[in-house]
Amino acid sequence: MNVLARALLWLLVLLTLSGCSMRAPAPTPTVREVDRAIWKPSATQRGPLGKTSRAATSVAREPYEATVFPEPPPATATVRATRLATAIPAPRDAPTPTKAAPSASKVRSRTAPVRKPVTLASARRGIQQTVDRYYDALDTRDVRLFRSTVVPDNPYWQAVQEEQYALWLVNYAEGDASARVRDVRPLRRGYYSGKIDLTLQFDNEEYGRATQDWVFRRVAGRWKLAEPTRRELGALRSMRGEGITLEYYPWDAAQAERVLRISESAYRTVSGRVALRAKQRIRVRLLPAYEVSPGLAAGESVGYYRSASPNSLFLRSPGSFGFGTYRPYSSPYDELAKTATHEMTHLLADRRVPLGDLPDWMTEGLAEWVSGNPRPYEIHRALQKDGLYRLRQLAAFERLSSGAGLAYAQSYEVVSYIIQTHGLDGYWRLARAHRRYGSVDRPFREALGTGRPEFEREWLRFVRDKYDSDPEP
Repeated sequence: MNVLARALLWLLVLLTLSGCSMRAPAPTPTVREVDRAIWKPSATQRGPLGKTSRAATSVAREPYEATVFPEPPPATATVRATRLATAIPAPRDAPTPTKAAPSASKVRSRTAPVRKPVTLASARRGIQQTVDRYYDALDTRDVRLFRSTVVPDNPYWQAVQEEQYALWLVNYAEGDASARVRDVRPLRRGYYSGKIDLTLQFDNEEYGRATQDWVFRRVAGRWKLAEPTRRELGALRSMRGEGITLEYYPWDAAQAERVLRISESAYRTVSGRVALRAKQRIRVRLLPAYEVSPGLAAGESVGYYRSASPNSLFLRSPGSFGFGTYRPYSSPYDELAKTATHEMTHLLADRRVPLGDLPDWMTEGLAEWVSGNPRPYEIHRALQKDGLYRLRQLAAFERLSSGAGLAYAQSYEVVSYIIQTHGLDGYWRLARAHRRYGSVDRPFREALGTGRPEFEREWLRFVRDKYDSDPEP
């Protein structure tokens, strides 16, 4: 054996004794092999018959997804590279990878204060504070405080409240108002409705009580008097009933059908009491905000009819600021029913004798009589102070400096007296005579057989006897 052969033999012996092997190094796994190894469930996660169950697969993926996807998944190439780095352990001398610091957005989300949810109790307290500031501003004539109670992002609504402020100073500046929020309820789009009981006093004597529904919205942590904008109301819709087509906004969808039934009932009442009929469908539009009530200023009526739109009525939505007040602990729909009947009377009577040819006491008196809306407290108060109007004064209500409630109450009593003594035909004869002559005295002689002064004396005697025998309401 030569020297070379002996060297090879000794090398083989040494390798055997040291336990070393001549195996080749393991190849680096491919991306596909890594994917297969990661997503392959273990033996304990296999279902029956050696098949992987869906539940087992989902359990196997949870730890991996929680590690790799703390944020929304990145692009596919990045995902595969991340999986590969996770599957292949780093060398021992390689630095241990450190966890990335949380992003600034995460830090802010952890430290940002959590907004407390609005509860009915907290909403009621906040709305009460706003109502208190509102009436304090009116009592002290503090316009800056008044403006702070109104939402700042609705210019149309701000203008309406400026008008309301001016009207209050004209009509109730000497009065003292107190308001209590009885109840609140959530509306659409973050708005809330507050039911408010209002008491008004003059010279420490109670003048009256009423209930009103206002809308509020929270702005920068404070509740403010608000109203939905035209965009928030939604697109106008319609609903057909018996002779009536109701137009309403989605804001009023919950009460649309009820208002339609009230309008149908109003039409039947007017048709039955004064025998008037419509030749075509009557359009009734519900108005939940001033922005969709063109030409209607703050403080005006709950509903209106205009001869320029001879087949249309406009009604304020119950629950809106424009609806105004109603009797305490009664339903606003009772008030709406009277208003709908009142305005329906105007619409139908205008077809028989144009309203513009008649004095206001005749048109408003008939509408109040048909709707059954006497106001005995107004008559009692006027009789005590000898403050009844003359018929000449009631020809145009807008000329009256104050006392619109008395004007309506007295008009009701005059028309009621005419119908009681001369029948409904006597009223229409007087209406046609007014249209023909346009004077104050001659129509009475032609239609009722007596002059205006004699008629007024007879009516005053009648109303005094009526209310002297009736207890004050």
